[in-house]
Amino acid sequence: MPPVARRHGRQPRDHDRDAELDVPRVVLLEQRGRFLIGEPFFERGRRVNLDRVRDARPGDLVLVRSGTARRGAPKVERVLGRPDVARVVIEALMLDR
Repeated sequence: MPPVARRHGRQPRDHDRDAELDVPRVVLLEQRGRFLIGEPFFERGRRVNLDRVRDARPGDLVLVRSGTARRGAPKVERVLGRPDVARVVIEALMLDR
C-alpha cells in the first residue's frame, strides 16, 4: 500500500480499479475457434474476449472500451482497419494514448 493511503487510512476502492479498466485500448482481433480475442497492440496486457463485433474481421485493429464485471464484456467502439496500413497504425496510436 502506498504511504499516502496508509497515512489517511484509505483503502483502494473497487470503483477506483473499475475506472482504470474503463480506458479505451487498441487491440488486434484474432480468431480462436469460434471466439474473437482482442490482443493489445501497443503494450502488454490481458487479452479480451469480445462478444459481438460488427464490420470487423480477424486481423483488424479495433478500439475497445474494457468492460467490468458489472457492465459485461468489452464493447467495440470503432473498427480502425488493417495494421499493415501506416495511416491506420498512426490513428490507432493517437487513440490509444
